[in-house]
Amino acid sequence: MEKEFISERQAALLLGVAPRTVKLWRDKGLLDGFKFEERNEKRKNVFYIKEDLLKWFEIYLAEKEAIPTVGKKLKNW
Repeated sequence: MEKEFISERQAALLLGVAPRTVKLWRDKGLLDGFKFEERNEKRKNVFYIKEDLLKWFEIYLAEKEAIPTVGKKLKNW
């Protein structure tokens, strides 16, 4: 089966987060395993393997739920 690649903006829409959040995760190294970059003179385009991104997000949410938050409410989680 051929892998489906999606843009960073599409990834954000799919995960229900802001594009800036996806960029932040990428900058922190959380999304390095399943992305590739296409560069030209003016900008860098980042794409993700959709299936791998969804698997990662499922694990990320499970881990986040396992961590107790003391005195904090998480928005949209």
